[in-house]
Amino acid sequence: MWDVGCYCIHSTKYILGQEPKEVYVNASIHEGFGVDTKAAGILSFENGMTASFECSFEQPMRDFYEISGTKGTIKVPFAFRSDRFVDGEVSIVILDEKGEKKKEVLKGNQYEIQAAHFGHCILNGEKPVYSSEDTIRNIKAIQACYESLKLNSPVRL
Repeated sequence: MWDVGCYCIHSTKYILGQEPKEVYVNASIHEGFGVDTKAAGILSFENGMTASFECSFEQPMRDFYEISGTKGTIKVPFAFRSDRFVDGEVSIVILDEKGEKKKEVLKGNQYEIQAAHFGHCILNGEKPVYSSEDTIRNIKAIQACYESLKLNSPVRL
């Protein structure tokens, strides 16, 4: 969860704009290294939303996310690895409640965009979109996931 799982947890919190109230995680721990090599979890939020995630070093790479709501679904097939974008582009697929599909295309290297944003903030004295406080809250959510794994039960934040 500190490695590939952190992307799942961070993305969920960022998209929903809130912190989970409770987490529940199950994982496999590598016998030799003592670290999780695959995990699955559920994040519950105050407004009734839930998110599930799975991450693994034991499966072929899967770096997508899908958001489903009452009015449709958003699918991002290559969410975390800009080197997998085709010609520097990633498609976002939007399905409305009628099943009608719309495709949005984003261009650029996400890491270059992030570095440019951070540099701009430093040079102009502006606050980055993602703050150090957000990072600390993400760490707390990941720590709660490990506590849930240890206790084999949900953990409230």
